[in-house]
Amino acid sequence: GLTAVWSAAPAAALGHFTAVRDAISDREPSRALADCLAGRSLALAALRRAGEAADDGRRALSLARETADPAAEILALVVSAIVTMEAGDSVGGTRLARQACQVTADIPGWIARAAGSILTEALIGAGDLAAADRTCAATLALARDAGDLGALPRLLVRMATVDLQSGHPE
Repeated sequence: GLTAVWSAAPAAALGHFTAVRDAISDREPSRALADCLAGRSLALAALRRAGEAADDGRRALSLARETADPAAEILALVVSAIVTMEAGDSVGGTRLARQACQVTADIPGWIARAAGSILTEALIGAGDLAAADRTCAATLALARDAGDLGALPRLLVRMATVDLQSGHPE
């Protein structure tokens, strides 16, 4: 499902995530179901079905919290921030991304870097370029330290966006 989402095949992704949701939704709450609903949320947002995307995002967050899984909680918050920004609400996206960055449990570094990256994007969209600069610089340092070649390009583009919008093209 995630491969399809990131490969610009949201309808296929939705099919995969829906099949998993349907297969495990009658079981105990789980990280798998929370992740599946977060993936459905991304796919639905890409299909311009914002209401359904927001609903699945809220359900994913609720499940992640119910299962006390901080990594799933952060991912659900990041997805919800993306969906909220896609719907044109930069302030709401910023609020959700900040919540994701405030979860302090021991989580995989890539998840923390994803949260910082989305917070940077949200801050840019909300026009808070000073905060976006600080957040991006800190997250960029983490990505460089980890050798995260997936996050580095996105963060460098965001840093360039902040610089250009701040009037510092050099």
